[in-house]
Amino acid sequence: MVSEAITLPKIYRLDRWKRAYTIGCGLVLGVGMPALVAWYSWDNGGVAADFATIFFLFLSLLGFASAWIVAKAKTVLYDDRIEVVTAFARRLVMADDISAYRDGRAPEEVALIGRDLAAKPLYVPRSLLNDGAALSWLHGLKNISLGERKVERAALMEDVRLGTTQVERDAFVRRMRIVVPWLNGVGVAAGVWGLVYPRPYGSVIAALALLPIIGVAVMVWARPLIRIDGRAHDARLTLDGLFFLPGIILLLRALLDIALLDWTWPIAIALGGGALAMFALTLIDATLKARGWSLFAAGVVSASYLFGAIVEADVQFDPSAAQRFETTVRDKHTEHGKVTTYKLTVGSWGPNTADNDVQVWDDLYEHAQAGERICVYLKGGLFGWSWYTVGACE
Repeated sequence: MVSEAITLPKIYRLDRWKRAYTIGCGLVLGVGMPALVAWYSWDNGGVAADFATIFFLFLSLLGFASAWIVAKAKTVLYDDRIEVVTAFARRLVMADDISAYRDGRAPEEVALIGRDLAAKPLYVPRSLLNDGAALSWLHGLKNISLGERKVERAALMEDVRLGTTQVERDAFVRRMRIVVPWLNGVGVAAGVWGLVYPRPYGSVIAALALLPIIGVAVMVWARPLIRIDGRAHDARLTLDGLFFLPGIILLLRALLDIALLDWTWPIAIALGGGALAMFALTLIDATLKARGWSLFAAGVVSASYLFGAIVEADVQFDPSAAQRFETTVRDKHTEHGKVTTYKLTVGSWGPNTADNDVQVWDDLYEHAQAGERICVYLKGGLFGWSWYTVGACE
């Protein structure tokens, strides 16, 4: 007999506000990234522009895909079956095929386990179990995660790497439950600082570069307790905030602030280093091997971090003397987006044999006038990757 509290079939979707927010963010990412590609590639050519184009268009596709997936997703509860509809597939599971459930990928989600253990779990809203409590086949389903969480926590609290006695292990876990959220908050704050107001520049870059290293050190130090990504109802803690945003912002700062003559080597090193980082992270956190998307995301962030770190290091620690090239300001213009970019069109200099655009800071832009002299300073770079800046002739 079906409860009178609900009318079947009943359709479940993501909470209205969360659904609107997620779709909105996906559309902003989808629409905004092509605009960012156009803005960055307008006056930047070569390998750097190609790399930026691929990266930003990937994020654009990811945004549109996220919005489409959330818009199409729904779960339908019938009196004898459950139907799950996604953007790419439709799955129907009959009552007789469900034997238990476990915690899902998010707190508001559960995974229904079939009698055929080889079948993929069916992810449905947790509220569906409450609404369907009067249905005999849903009522009383066992949550097998309760036992798994108890075993996982017990094994964790017996790990001697957290302390030699139970008292020491309890105290260590309590401390880390305070420290880890603070570290994640620092990572997010540093990312916002680097994106919105990167001043003083050296301090911003140092923070973005050091925080992921600190995160790896903490993971190794407290290996059984810390993981790189979060999971609902996990007994372990996550340091995702200390890794992801600083790594991505360091990449953006390198692309937006530094002008290399050739970007080939940094890109090759970053891609190769990202692949090696994926392997290294599985040695620190073996559970990543079973979570493909988390491992892939960690590789992307590692490559982004490595690219930004080595390009910034090439500039910040460059011991070479600058070569000065005098040229003439032809014109100036600004480009507007989330930030305003100031650019001067200058005559030929050094390796550039034709008029070209160079990015400058706002104070130089304000004082520069067409026809006046200006100088481009070319340096060899710490790793031999030449880069330049523009300024007044000294």
